[in-house]
Amino acid sequence: MKGTETGFESTEHHAEKDALEELFRHATARERPTNADEQAIRDRLHAEWQALTAQRRRRKAFIPLAAAASVVLAALVVFRLTSIPEPAAPAIWLASVGKHQGAVLVHPADQSEAFAAVVGAVLESGQRIVSSAGARLGMKWRDGTSLRVDQNSEIRFTASGEIELISGRIYVDTEKADKTAVPLVVLTPAGQVRHLGTQYMTAFSSGTTRISVREGKVALSIEGKETLTNSGEQLLINAAGSQSRKDIPVYGTSWQWVETLAPAFSSDGRSITDLLDWVSRETGRRVEFQSTEAATLAMNSELRGEVDLEPMRALTVMLQTSDLSADVNNGIISVSVRTD
Repeated sequence: MKGTETGFESTEHHAEKDALEELFRHATARERPTNADEQAIRDRLHAEWQALTAQRRRRKAFIPLAAAASVVLAALVVFRLTSIPEPAAPAIWLASVGKHQGAVLVHPADQSEAFAAVVGAVLESGQRIVSSAGARLGMKWRDGTSLRVDQNSEIRFTASGEIELISGRIYVDTEKADKTAVPLVVLTPAGQVRHLGTQYMTAFSSGTTRISVREGKVALSIEGKETLTNSGEQLLINAAGSQSRKDIPVYGTSWQWVETLAPAFSSDGRSITDLLDWVSRETGRRVEFQSTEAATLAMNSELRGEVDLEPMRALTVMLQTSDLSADVNNGIISVSVRTD
């Protein structure tokens, strides 16, 4: 059985060989391409190989490149967010205009066009107030303090609600100030001026700061050290920081400009005694009654209407309809019973 299988395979193999020989005997050799065509084929195959290789490199590089791009994008976003300026602090109401003389200009914090101060106008943090020759301004501070700016002066309201005296002079009267409020601070080239319940004037010109106290006390703070100035005194600080002190009158020429900006006196239901108290405070002069009768008449009188005149002029007008008269002798207002 085994020999038979081997003989069959040998016969089959010879038959296939004879068939192949017969086939190749009739075949002719295929024509070989020219050298130029062969080189063109090789160049084309090489170009395709390079393209496939470059495509694989780009795919491999895509992920790190994409990651790098995302990092750059994130950095740009952070830069944009951090480079956006902080919004300006909103302006806060600090004072309102009560009186003005001449053209006093208010310069807005945003550098827009200045406008003239008018009665009732609201003044805010960041604004500058500039008064020219013959121009003055009277204001009511947010805590009730009376604040007045002389001619040829410039002040600025800070974002924290302080007053910076740039030049000229200002006057502060805290009689009607809210005692629970933070005391008004005036910033000067010499230091911070803080009142201790008082009337005072602060001036700056030609490198010298002057603090004149009519009533109470004023504290000047320089690098944490305080210097007090009392009623009837003036403290002078020059550009070098040297200090000197002298006695001054609390009435008269240097205070006259303050009287022109005094708030109107509302007299309805009030007495001549109230009027005299107001005149005394606004002028710095002391009132003296020449008799008990004069004091009683002043106390029992009743006034009507509103008086919007300078204090001494208001006193003269109001006494004309009473049995009292007043004489001014230096710093004293003498009140007596009219004899004519």
